[in-house]
Amino acid sequence: MLEIREMAIQYGGFADHVVRMRSEKGLPVILSLLRESPSLGMKTTIGYLGRYKDERVGPVLLDVLTRHEDEESMDTYRFAVSAASEMGLKEAVPILLRHLDDAASYEGLIALADASAIPIIKAALPRLKSYARAEAELALIHLQGGDVVPPLLQLLNRKDYLKRSDVIAWFVKLQDPRSVPAVTSALCHDPDWSVRFSSIRALAAVRNKEAVQGLVSGLGCDYSKLNRWKTNSDHDYNREYREEIAKALQEITGEKFGTDQKRWILWLDQQKVF
Repeated sequence: MLEIREMAIQYGGFADHVVRMRSEKGLPVILSLLRESPSLGMKTTIGYLGRYKDERVGPVLLDVLTRHEDEESMDTYRFAVSAASEMGLKEAVPILLRHLDDAASYEGLIALADASAIPIIKAALPRLKSYARAEAELALIHLQGGDVVPPLLQLLNRKDYLKRSDVIAWFVKLQDPRSVPAVTSALCHDPDWSVRFSSIRALAAVRNKEAVQGLVSGLGCDYSKLNRWKTNSDHDYNREYREEIAKALQEITGEKFGTDQKRWILWLDQQKVF
């Protein structure tokens, strides 16, 4: 126990390894350290605590959440939200609802809250800004349930909506044909490189003729103006995106026409049943 404590204090990352292994012997030591020294630099350790599903973890997470040390201070809050979500710690919901201006709260609300949180989030919307507002709008769709496709399409079609990539990711899971026209448009025109890249996956997930047509259309779109972090200025985006589309088309159809859009169009026109 003393060795675990000393290693956790002296060596960065050691506490992370202890909790990632779900060490039963190490857990009380780590929890004790977090209670004694919240500023010890163990914020990433907090993020792994939820995997224990241990009742001893709950009070520590609730304490971290209550202190609300966000990214402008110690940045422990978002790690505690993640752990509480994984643990299913519903006692965290009232705390998260007090911090709706923090975008990190919404992962927990989606995982832990129910419909009773909807009026509180709606009432806060007018004062929320930037990513917190975007997260709130997406969380409302999660919590309201029902047919989520229409409200998701509304968000995707708003070019000022900051979480369009999350909407596309949801469409990948839904595999709903109603998403195809909007996703096809996003593939060719959205200013966000990640939205355009994920649109390929979303269309490939639907796998019907209209989705294939969307991918084929994407072979003729211009990707050269995309600006992506840590990419060389001379990177060939057109080649990258078109080759990714060609891979998706081959996976769906079994055909090997590469990035030749004309051959894909001709082949697709000949398919009476898809």
